[in-house]
Amino acid sequence: MSEDVKVSEKPSEPKPPTSLPVAVVQITGPTALVEWCDGETPMRGYIPLKEVREDGTASLRALRAAVPYGAAWAKYAREIKFSPEQVEAALKSVSLYQLHPVPLL
Repeated sequence: MSEDVKVSEKPSEPKPPTSLPVAVVQITGPTALVEWCDGETPMRGYIPLKEVREDGTASLRALRAAVPYGAAWAKYAREIKFSPEQVEAALKSVSLYQLHPVPLL
């Protein structure tokens, strides 16, 4: 007499994403400056244009290898102490008056 042995199946965990949505900010020859969200932090970097897929995504591999764009603001914030008034004056001195800057045309 044979008994069917049931193997308890674990609920499948969602697979981590292999790509993320990107916005192409600029194209220069074979290179694209792209923006994506790493958790809650917006990131920008240069990747080969061919890495941007038709569906507006890029692989995590390409994004991890991106040449960073912009300043490492967290580094500066740790090193220098600013007053709220100094931060406001500095942002306005470079024309950042809004929380969400108007995109460049």
